[in-house]
Amino acid sequence: MRYLAAPPAPGDRPDDFAWTMPGELLTLPPVCDSPGCACERAFLGTASLRGSSTGIVIDVPMEEDGIARIARETVARHTGLPPGAIEWAEAIEAVRAITGALVDRDLGDVVRVADLDLEEEVAGA
Repeated sequence: MRYLAAPPAPGDRPDDFAWTMPGELLTLPPVCDSPGCACERAFLGTASLRGSSTGIVIDVPMEEDGIARIARETVARHTGLPPGAIEWAEAIEAVRAITGALVDRDLGDVVRVADLDLEEEVAGA
C-alpha cells in the first residue's frame, strides 16, 4: 500500500519544514484556529507528533486498518484525547484520502498537503 513517510530533510521551498523523524509514517493532524500555526499545510509524524510540510511516497507492508489504527492513536496522543474519542470512521477516511490521492504517484515522490486535493478525495471516499 502506498502511504507517506517523513522526509530526511525539509523540502526545497523556503517555508518548508521537517520536524519529524525521517522515515516515520505521517498522518493528517487536526487543524486549529491559531494564527501562525502551519497545521493546515502539515502532516503529523506518528512517532514524533511533530509536523512536516512534505511527505515522501513509500510502499508500506500494512493494510488500511493497521494504518488507520496508528493514525487514530497518533491524533489522540497529539490532542490529549483518549483513543476512543477519535471516531474509527474518521481515521479510515483520513487514510483513504491519503492513499487515494497517492494512487498515481511514484515511489519517492515528494508531496505536500496542498498537492493531495484532500477535499475531493474525502468527498469521494
